[in-house]
Order: sequence, then C-alpha cells, then structure tokens
Amino acid sequence: INVGADSSPTITDLDGDGLLDLIVGEYDGNLNHYEQNDLPIISTLSENPACQNATVSITGTGFTGATSVTINGTSVGALSAVTATNITFTVPTNATSGNVVVTTPSGTSNAVVMTINALPATPTITGATSICQGGNTTLTTTATLGTNEAYLWSDNSTNSTLTVSTACTFSLRIINTVTGCTSAASNAFVVTLNSSIVAPTLT
Repeated sequence: INVGADSSPTITDLDGDGLLDLIVGEYDGNLNHYEQNDLPIISTLSENPACQNATVSITGTGFTGATSVTINGTSVGALSAVTATNITFTVPTNATSGNVVVTTPSGTSNAVVMTINALPATPTITGATSICQGGNTTLTTTATLGTNEAYLWSDNSTNSTLTVSTACTFSLRIINTVTGCTSAASNAFVVTLNSSIVAPTLT
C-alpha cells in the first residue's frame, strides 16, 4: 500500500465486524479505507445438543451482514441479534443433526457439527367436556410414549390419565426425560360444570 509521503495509518474495527481495518490519512486530507474481509469463523454454539425449536446463539467472528445459517443443509430461516460476533436463531422443527454453517457477503464459515434431538409427537386429549356437580370425568390421551418419554399435564402431574371434578382447562405435553425435549402442547381441553337440578317439592 502506497499513499505517498506524510501519511498517517490507523488500525481500528471501523465497521464493527470484529476484524481490524486499516485507515490511512494523506497529507492532502484524503482518507483511504482498507477493509479486512476474512471469512466468518464459528467458535461455539450455546446449545449442542439442541432440541428442535430451541433458541441457539453462535459466537465467533466476521458475522456482519450474515445472510443465512444452515444445519445439515436446512436453512434456519430468519436470524436475530446479528452482530459481528453473535447470531441467534431458532432450530427448525425439520432440522436434523449435521454441520452448522454461516454465510456472509465475505463467504462461508467453517462447519461445526451440531446434534439435533427431535421433539416428541404432539398428544391429543379426550374425555367428557361437561360434568354434573358431584361427578367427575377422566381425561385420557391416545398418545403412545416412546423410549424415555413421559406425560406432562399442565398441572405438572405425570400419569397417563387425569381425573377432574371441577370446571377446568387442561393441556398435555410429552417430554423426553433424557434429552429434555418437550412436544408442542395438546389441544386445550375445557371441562364445564353443570348446575345441580333443584329437587322438586311434593305437596
């Protein structure tokens, strides 16, 4: 680089991409900007392994202007909190284990292997939707548990069925007790309580 005599170089991260750039001021007042455009580098993943639908942050360098993140070739979609050193994204529900890669205008990053754990299937609740005072109904599900899976009702009970005797609203999830991955919530099941019928008086 030759900008003539009486030049004054300064090294700084002018564009905030985590990479140092060279600024050279000339005697006549001109400024010359020499930008460092290294490829993005992934250092760490905040979650690995991660469940589908989990929020994950990538730390590294050179992420400014990031256009995409892929996991095993599947795009994660919209990116959030993109800075020179951080990208946050949500793991898609169709993502599978494989390489995480960041793409920026400067090129493609190194690949970091990420393990993706699938979510359990979403359950459905069945049962009577109304009961009389003094009565009850048993809520059940047709969901079949897989390996290491358990029921998790909205009242935190873990039985396969739930007996209720008051007006209420319940939902059900399936949780994998090893990976910690939890299914989407079932339908919200509403049970109403019917008023008692006043006994007639004979005269």
